[in-house]
Amino acid sequence: ERVRIVPPVPTSEIARAINEFDVEIMFFPPVTENLVYALPNKLFEAIQGRLAVVIGPSASMVEIVEQTSIGVVATGWTASNLADALDTLTPESVRQMKLNANRAASELNAETEKEHFFESFGSTKLSGSRG
Repeated sequence: ERVRIVPPVPTSEIARAINEFDVEIMFFPPVTENLVYALPNKLFEAIQGRLAVVIGPSASMVEIVEQTSIGVVATGWTASNLADALDTLTPESVRQMKLNANRAASELNAETEKEHFFESFGSTKLSGSRG
C-alpha cells in the first residue's frame, strides 16, 4: 500500500512529475558491461526532481551519491542488500537527502554540465554550435 506505479509522462516533465515522491530506487545489478559502468539519466532526473535515492553499488553512481549526500548505497546486489538499505531510511534522513538533492540540482544539470563539456575541449562553445 506504500508503493505504487504511476503512469508515464513525457521526458521533459519527469522531474516535475516525480517531485511529489520521496525516494527513487535504482538497483541495476551489473549483469552486462554497460550496467557495470551505468550512469543512468534516472539518477539526474531524481536529482532534478529533488528526490532521495537508493542505489546498488554501481561505481559511477556511488561517486555522485556520496559526493552529494543524496542517498543510500546498498552493500551488494541481493534483494536482502536492497531491503537493508531501505531499512536505514527514516523520515528525517529522507528529508535531509531531498534537501541535499535540491542543492545538487543547481550543479548537476544540463546547463552546468554543458559548460564543463565545452571547457574540456578548451572552448566555451563548439564550432558550429548554436549554444
